[in-house]
Amino acid sequence: MTPATRSVSRSAQRGRWAAFVGAVLALLIGAGPVLGVEPGSGVAPSIKVAPGPARIVHHGSRSRPVVALTFDDCRDREAVLALVRTLRREGVPATFFPYGYAVRRSPDLWAEVAAAGFPIGNHTLSHPNLVRLAEGAVRYQFRAWRRIVEPIVGAAAIPYARPPYGAFNVTTARAAAQEGYPTLVLWEIDTRDWTRPPAAVIARRAGQGTNGSIILMHCGPRQTVDALPVIIAGYRVRGFGFVTIPELVEGTGPRLGRGRVQPVEGRRLDPPGHLIAS
Repeated sequence: MTPATRSVSRSAQRGRWAAFVGAVLALLIGAGPVLGVEPGSGVAPSIKVAPGPARIVHHGSRSRPVVALTFDDCRDREAVLALVRTLRREGVPATFFPYGYAVRRSPDLWAEVAAAGFPIGNHTLSHPNLVRLAEGAVRYQFRAWRRIVEPIVGAAAIPYARPPYGAFNVTTARAAAQEGYPTLVLWEIDTRDWTRPPAAVIARRAGQGTNGSIILMHCGPRQTVDALPVIIAGYRVRGFGFVTIPELVEGTGPRLGRGRVQPVEGRRLDPPGHLIAS
């Protein structure tokens, strides 16, 4: 091959390579809306990475003598009212995990609970066993809960979810994260109050917590309502304080409504006509 021929061959190769690169760039720019590129901007595409699975939390830091009281399900309106009144009277924060249909049945109640300063976490729309559902159905359970609850409480709900029955798997954790819940909150102390044992039994089980314990109870059994003052008194005798789930997990956290729960001390803290005043 002569030098002139070699020169022509190299030029042809460069031309083919330039045409290939141009075609690829045109394809990327044309796909801009899909890849995150403004058409014609010349900006390299951003890669959208799906969030990893939600982390699973059973307790908080062991460094402080505090526990987090949590209440699930909450389909019993009168039980919710009684528990909140006790918590308000004692000046004790707690976190509620109602399922969506329970909130929809009593929107005035849950607006009051949120306004009183109690965080409300996602417990799914209808309380299914999430392990038995496909990922899309799990996402729907978390998403539908948010669509019902947030307009009622008038604020963004806390980014914590609790799977019914404590049942979860990788699919559950991934679906929760994709719906904006990077933390699934379980528990360390299970009172099993849903079996309706005597109040003294519930109080004994709930009182077995240590630094950072998350305690599971339910809004329903009357025995839980009766046990709550004993539970609070028992932890105070031991030198423990009480925190919400955001405070326990992150060390701090926003409260919905007016801020920290304050003791009632024999006077009304809510305007006349509100549900949860003492």
